[in-house]
Amino acid sequence: MYAARIALLGIVAALGLGATAVLADVTIKLKDGTTIIVPIDAEQVESVSVGDGAPQAAKPRQNKPPEDTRKPRKRSKAYRQAPLPKEVTAAAAETFGLPGTSPFIEGAFGGGEGLGRTITVGPMGEYKVPSAAARQAGNGDVIEIEPGLYVDDYATWDANNLTIRSSDPDRRVHLRSTKNASNGKAIWVISGKNITIEGIEFLGARSSSRIGAGIRHQAGKLTVRNSYFHHNESGILVANIADTELVVEDSEFSYRRYQNPRAHAIYMGNGKSLVVRNSYFHHNDRGHHIKSRAAATTSINNRIIDGDGGSSYLVDMSNCGKSLLIGNVFQQGEHAENTNMISYGAEGCEETVEDLILVHNTLVNDRGRGTFLLNRSNEKAVLANNLMVGRGNAWDDLVDDRGNLKLNNHAFVDRKNWDYHLVAGSAAVNAGKTASLEGLPAPEGRHFGGRPDMGAYELSQ
Repeated sequence: MYAARIALLGIVAALGLGATAVLADVTIKLKDGTTIIVPIDAEQVESVSVGDGAPQAAKPRQNKPPEDTRKPRKRSKAYRQAPLPKEVTAAAAETFGLPGTSPFIEGAFGGGEGLGRTITVGPMGEYKVPSAAARQAGNGDVIEIEPGLYVDDYATWDANNLTIRSSDPDRRVHLRSTKNASNGKAIWVISGKNITIEGIEFLGARSSSRIGAGIRHQAGKLTVRNSYFHHNESGILVANIADTELVVEDSEFSYRRYQNPRAHAIYMGNGKSLVVRNSYFHHNDRGHHIKSRAAATTSINNRIIDGDGGSSYLVDMSNCGKSLLIGNVFQQGEHAENTNMISYGAEGCEETVEDLILVHNTLVNDRGRGTFLLNRSNEKAVLANNLMVGRGNAWDDLVDDRGNLKLNNHAFVDRKNWDYHLVAGSAAVNAGKTASLEGLPAPEGRHFGGRPDMGAYELSQ
């Protein structure tokens, strides 16, 4: 260590710093406890280097982002009142690895490389249109967009861990497209990971490929809440990328216009998982309401109906996968393009799990013929406590039937207006079986269906 001190003093001498010019000492403490003191004139120091000699400039101090003092955001009534049946929740979560139903916690994602700042968009905002904010957003930022009309503004969101939302939880931001998307894909293209979108309306999406989408999702996990997709060629289109996940909650998809047979209200590529909860699909023209090639597909408490429109499949799990449909209302319209309502494995199940469970759903076929469930896999689908109304076959041979009720006709509260609540004296009341269903028990006294506010049936008291 004495030699090191002499060497450092030699450096001082070489710099021309005489002993009389020394105003301070530089103290270096080594890991072995040795302390080296080097006399130096502090005013002569330009930089300090360690190891390879590369200068290490002092880093400017960054101010912390301002504290978020906003009041907690209100959630929609449907979101607050969207429980799974209690006796199913724990078992389903364990069996299928379902995401939890807890509300999104703002700030749960880290700031990443960004500052986690809040960016405002709108006439009085930091940026006037969403696309300008998208070009400047950093990881972890929150983008708040003032409700209003934004026409032909196409954005690509590349940063990670973003929250993009309406600044007013009671009003949606309206994104309207009147021409082919300039990016060739969608009104919004999502390329960053862990993105949350809330309170946005997507209208009129189209592209030269005729599958223009409200949202094109291309990486990681995307969560969409309280949003509305209508009169688009595609609603949400997820690329064929293995790590993609899509969660849709409290949203609506309607009046999708037919331009291409590959366009659907939701089209999930061969990614990790698709979860759709508490959402409403209706009057979509041809194509499917939901088409999924994901390894796992979950539909819970949704209302998926043709009305007087004419879709193809209501739900199509093209390549099988671990699939759970619970507490939904499905209605196939008389103008439906396909006579089969729900399809599983129509395009092959190679190298995928074959595991399909339908429980406590209401299925109404107004087409007059066809099949409620078409299972083309090599494994039996488990169906329990489903109410099936209308002509046609309930299912093919590959079904484990546990307490399902099939009726050619049945009275509902207002079938013409697609209200499928039971009337008094219905044969479906208290018709649920008590037998355990692969860890999904159905207690005695259950009506068919899940949530009354989604058009399904109430639970008996």
